[in-house]
Amino acid sequence: MPSKLSLPLTGPSDMQHGGSSLSGSSPESRGTPFFTLTSNTKQRHGRKPSKTTIMPSGGKRGTGSGPFSFRRLSATVSPSSPPSATNPAAAIPTTPDAGAAAAACTSEDTILFPRVYEEAWGGPEVNRTEMERARIFLLRMAVMAIDLQAVIAEVRAIVGDESIRTVPGLAWAIQMRIYGNRHAEFTATPLLQAVRFMLIKAHVPQSGFTDRSRAVLDFFFDPTLRRNLEPLLPGEHVCYPYPSGRLRVCIIGGGPTGLASAISLAEKGQGKVEVHVWERRWVVTATGTIDYPPEARRRDQVVTLQDSVTSLLTPRTFEALFEGYPERVWPGSANIQIRKVEDRLLSRCQTDEFHGLIHLHAEGVTREELAAGKCGDFHVLLGTDGAASWVRQNYFRGYEKERGRSYALGLAFDRGAKAGLPWTQSLNMFLTLGQTRYLLNASDYDGRGYLNMQLTEEEWEKMVGVDGKPIHFGAPGCFRLPDGSLPKGFDESRVFAPSEDRSSPLWKSIEDGLKLFGFKESEVINVVRIPIVVQAVREGVQYLPLEDSRFVARPHALVAVAGDAAMTVHFWPGRGLNSGIKAGIALGDEICHALRGGRFAGLQLTAMKEYNDFIMKLQGREHDKRSIPILNQSGSPETLGWLLQQAQAVPEEVAIEW
Repeated sequence: MPSKLSLPLTGPSDMQHGGSSLSGSSPESRGTPFFTLTSNTKQRHGRKPSKTTIMPSGGKRGTGSGPFSFRRLSATVSPSSPPSATNPAAAIPTTPDAGAAAAACTSEDTILFPRVYEEAWGGPEVNRTEMERARIFLLRMAVMAIDLQAVIAEVRAIVGDESIRTVPGLAWAIQMRIYGNRHAEFTATPLLQAVRFMLIKAHVPQSGFTDRSRAVLDFFFDPTLRRNLEPLLPGEHVCYPYPSGRLRVCIIGGGPTGLASAISLAEKGQGKVEVHVWERRWVVTATGTIDYPPEARRRDQVVTLQDSVTSLLTPRTFEALFEGYPERVWPGSANIQIRKVEDRLLSRCQTDEFHGLIHLHAEGVTREELAAGKCGDFHVLLGTDGAASWVRQNYFRGYEKERGRSYALGLAFDRGAKAGLPWTQSLNMFLTLGQTRYLLNASDYDGRGYLNMQLTEEEWEKMVGVDGKPIHFGAPGCFRLPDGSLPKGFDESRVFAPSEDRSSPLWKSIEDGLKLFGFKESEVINVVRIPIVVQAVREGVQYLPLEDSRFVARPHALVAVAGDAAMTVHFWPGRGLNSGIKAGIALGDEICHALRGGRFAGLQLTAMKEYNDFIMKLQGREHDKRSIPILNQSGSPETLGWLLQQAQAVPEEVAIEW
């Protein structure tokens, strides 16, 4: 029989009973339980260790190979009484002690309970409802396992509360009134095990989920909590499938990497991962969907997605991304606008397939708001908020390293879908490969894209509007229209200053680039300057600081980064978005793999070791083999300036002949 446990208080000693919180202030508002359960045990009544019966429960799921399918101990189940939904505790051959019970019940999808729990619940011969059984069971467990009188009194008050009419309601009352909606530790305790047993025996995991039942299952079967008492109590034990709660991932930033991460987690999690994505650029439409507002400034760049990356997508996501028509330009790749990637992945997130699994929030989040509880509870915080990531800057400070930088400008153009591009994509490819000053990323499907030009440091400083302020994605510049007027959405201050001086070397270089690829000045819709910083974190996963974890329902949380928040690359090789999407896919793979293996118990950094290793390897490959060689050849402002200076020293007739 289990022994009583000491339950030291961490809250005030003047507790209120009879259905109210045990502390003077609300435990839920403080985000901390009023007690800390310990696992010190002692044997009562001189009970000797006896045979252990291991009993698999017959849930609704059959034996399967899915990541979260319940594994029945079919090799040892007695053939005369197989487990089933109507026979939730079919016996299998016994083992001599608790240690053997643990060895025989090793699946990550199972949980062990002392056999005395079965006796306290009562067998089928007892004519009681599940609610009556649950009330009696809680009273018996409180007397057997808990020494602290205040907790016993509160359990009695909850059991005697006639307004509570369901088993999930009993568990919810314990969650809020005793635990304060927060676990103080990751270890399993007798009270936690008692509530878990009650929920399993009452078939709550197999019932249709209400918000209340889903909340209590996620709390008491939190995937970061230990499954069993450690050490196991002596005596017989029973084994049941473990209805693991959902792992919550909070994603800051709804760009391509954030959306790809959310989809990957939802697809691979099979209902065991819940994702919340926060993005300030979104709005809620009149129909209740999430979208970009018409006036939003969108990214018009066209990117080249490698087949080696998109082949990792599921068929449904691949179809949603390209809508059945990938635009082939470079061998083994397809071109697509970044805004289309965002629009299509955002639409995919809102399909019925991910209902209840992916939650989209049309709001931004700051660190102060996170610490104040805006994002609620989560296990993992993922920063996919771009190169200027506040998640990285706040939680990975001291872990950043810059390996080089370069400068470029971007000319966004729009020729319309009917016009397409001036030259064929084959010719554009050879023109791009034939020099290192200009890079064209464009789509012939809709006649839109970006013409990029590498800049010297002197040219970089001249990338301003006529008001002298730098032009960038948040405040782009423009050219005057042929009649001298301004394009819609721009004012006089945003006119690109070099375009007002047609004899300047920078403007001459821009004109050369437009002529090289056949564009007209009137087809340019905006111009921006683009800093290219080759930078990365030294580690991809950290612990979230405790001061920002007050609304987390467990001792701590983890924080990770992906995409440009984890590393920025030189976009000339065309690897930025590829790396971001690949990181999102890897995040889903590694988190779900660790979740299936039970490695999230205790919520240690090792739970995401594989993802961290992947980010480190990805950095080495993208930086050492792509970005750094580009910088060493002509990508740095200093090298580019020297090359241009040398080119000017070559007589024009010699250059033409060459």
